[in-house]
Amino acid sequence: MKFSKYIQFIKHEDNDKEVLFAYRQNEIIDLDKRLASLIRTNIDTPDNIRDIHPELYNCLAERQIIIPDECDETILCLNEINQKLSSDQTVRLTINPTMDCNLRCWYCYENHMTGSVMDKSMIRQVCDYIRKAAESPTMENLILSFFGGEPLLRYNSVVKPIIISACDSCKRNGKAILVSFTSNGVCLTRHIVDDLTETVNNVSVQIAFDGGKSTHNNVKKFANGDGTYDLVVSNLKYAINKGIFTTIRCNYTATNLISFAELVEDFIDLHENKNLKFSFHRVWQEKDSELLTKHMSEFKTIAKQFRFSSNLSSHAVVNLSPCYADYLNSVVINYNGDIFRCTARDFKKSNRIGILKNGTIVFDDAQSSESSPRRFYKECGECKMLPICNICYQQRKDSPGICPQGEISNEDISANIDKYYSDLTNTSNQSYS
Repeated sequence: MKFSKYIQFIKHEDNDKEVLFAYRQNEIIDLDKRLASLIRTNIDTPDNIRDIHPELYNCLAERQIIIPDECDETILCLNEINQKLSSDQTVRLTINPTMDCNLRCWYCYENHMTGSVMDKSMIRQVCDYIRKAAESPTMENLILSFFGGEPLLRYNSVVKPIIISACDSCKRNGKAILVSFTSNGVCLTRHIVDDLTETVNNVSVQIAFDGGKSTHNNVKKFANGDGTYDLVVSNLKYAINKGIFTTIRCNYTATNLISFAELVEDFIDLHENKNLKFSFHRVWQEKDSELLTKHMSEFKTIAKQFRFSSNLSSHAVVNLSPCYADYLNSVVINYNGDIFRCTARDFKKSNRIGILKNGTIVFDDAQSSESSPRRFYKECGECKMLPICNICYQQRKDSPGICPQGEISNEDISANIDKYYSDLTNTSNQSYS
């Protein structure tokens, strides 16, 4: 027998204990110092533990922390990852009703196309695709997301007919459906909120803010220069109270970070509402800096006067779940029927992986290998990060044959595992106070 190579000791809040964390299986064992020392002493000879402490040995074996010598744990881990990502129980479908937008944010990576809209023929094809998916005996859940552009610009003409058809297909086949939107919130009117909540049971939205009122209004404003802050705050409060789960995405930089305290305070009446969460994300063009670190520390101090659900106490919470684009049953359908795997790149023809034709995805010959998105590098077999690696499909695609992470030290790997453990154990208590 041998110890799993995907284990790490984590500091316990009780100084008389340590945590043994098996992160391939997410198994957590609290140990007193003597048992932790026993494991360390016999890390290369685990059979000795069986003679000294049979109960501990059996516990470790049952949780696959001690495994047979002949077990190739790398292959086991790769198979587990592929099995998870290849599961056909959940279909993840992202739709771009339009690539047009009513705002022009400086950091947006999309090329907005005035007048672009999914036509009736393509809507029918999307509905056919969903119907066929719902009729599959193995599918259990449909996650239907709307992106763009601003998807709510085409709510009545594109979004609503697709949702109605998808709900009907799922209901007839006994499948669950979750509908989500990535939006700027301007068009999330009371009429649309009421219509959504009457049509589908589970609705969520992610709405981006760029700071407090004045800071946000300098980024997200109408063509006449008027800011959108008050309108979006009003829209979201109504949506939250109507039962729509709302993630307020705070796109921060070193310059705007402190101003988010005003945004948090403007939702103080809803801090205890289970339908509201704040999620802080650094703008992708913003680099690490001493000023950014300083302002984040100051902001967290300010935020302690409130109690709200957020990811502020997390290190890298995205690690807990693979990127949506890593799943085999996950595609993005552009307004014109082009198929993509990821929303974080331009929707150019050169980036597409196929087209939607007669309600079926036809993969491009040149991109046929992309029908199975997850790929691994030769370094993966030796890397202790393998079970929790968060290198997504797009990063792998952009770095063929070379790990985008580059050379990572043992100290950095250990630190990342510690952070993963912290996020994993904090997910049940996400309030920040």
